[in-house]
Amino acid sequence: MFFKKKIMQQSNRIKGMQIHEIHPILFGCDPTDPENKTLLTRKQHAEVVTWWNRKLKELKQEMGD
Repeated sequence: MFFKKKIMQQSNRIKGMQIHEIHPILFGCDPTDPENKTLLTRKQHAEVVTWWNRKLKELKQEMGD
């Protein structure tokens, strides 16, 4: 919550931005660590999520899942 509160205080700068975990929680990263958060535009967020989804699919295929 600290990160979200801090970000909301800068609301003019972040209007239209999305909070994104740099290293996904799915891969074991701390969801509350502010160092693992960044702001992205919607377009950037979509690109990063697409990249991580591909990476996850590749890893699952390598593991035979």
